Amino acid sequence: MNKADILDVLLWKQPMHSGLVFSSLLLLILIGKTYSFVSLISSMLALATGINLVYVTFTKRLAGPTAAHPYQAIFDSMHTETKTEKPHPLVTRACDVAQDILLELKSVVLVENSQKTLSWFFISYITWRMSSVFSSHTLLLVGLFSTFTLPLAYYMNQDVLEAKRHQILKCADQQWARVKERAVETLHAQQRRSATSQLQ
Repeated sequence: MNKADILDVLLWKQPMHSGLVFSSLLLLILIGKTYSFVSLISSMLALATGINLVYVTFTKRLAGPTAAHPYQAIFDSMHTETKTEKPHPLVTRACDVAQDILLELKSVVLVENSQKTLSWFFISYITWRMSSVFSSHTLLLVGLFSTFTLPLAYYMNQDVLEAKRHQILKCADQQWARVKERAVETLHAQQRRSATSQLQ
């Protein structure tokens, strides 16, 4: 199972398959509602992504823009890994899903993409903090229903949402350009005042 198969499940391309996966996950959540493991997982992910995000960012800044990623060797080995065949289809699918999750987790924790790692850092940190207010059972139910509804809602309204996103990014870029322009003007004004005071 690859990312395309997972996306098909979340978008309900095969309702029977998606319903089976959703029902199975819901059953697992209901059965394991007495176990509080969301706080542990989210806190560990928040700490791992936060520490590595700081480490990679500072390492790349100190080494210069042309320096290689500090975990480049690990990424190279990740992308060349091949999946071995298993004797039973269910075992094969379970192993493929587990491998995809581990590879994605490696990519996030080791900061292969800073934007994706930053997004997961905020998600895990917010989940970690919310776990002190809400029960793990409640958070898992909210996460499950969000996972099986939000991608479908986005897929059905993608054009409108993308237009809004581009509009917001454009406004943000314009505001940032104005801030930089004002900062430069302020700096030049200070330099002129300093030069004038020195001449006097």
